[in-house]
Amino acid sequence: MRKLLPFVLLVVSVNCSKKEPEPENNKLFGTKWQTQDLASEIVWGGRWFQVIHFKSNTDFEVYSVRNGNIEKYKYEGNYTLSETSVTIRYKDEDKEEVSTYNFKNSGTLECDWGAPYYCTYIKQ
Repeated sequence: MRKLLPFVLLVVSVNCSKKEPEPENNKLFGTKWQTQDLASEIVWGGRWFQVIHFKSNTDFEVYSVRNGNIEKYKYEGNYTLSETSVTIRYKDEDKEEVSTYNFKNSGTLECDWGAPYYCTYIKQ
């Protein structure tokens, strides 16, 4: 038992001294942004929103909400942040897609991919 005690103390000491690096938070980390999904409302009825959830400093997910309940997950990927915009990257049917959203202010993201593809996401 005495021979085992130093080994146990060493393992406990090493495990306790390992500290995970703190995440470098950015203004999107942990936030959710939503826009009304009028096409889904017309087709399936109810109140629909598309939500972008920035899960970490690099990863996001997009999902649809119908009448307050998550209806389906659309895709997930990673993002990069600049002073004026956020660029998201994800795979859609094995093709990489890239979209850029501009910060209008601290609570609004806008995308303008040419008419009629314009949207505004509001921070929740």
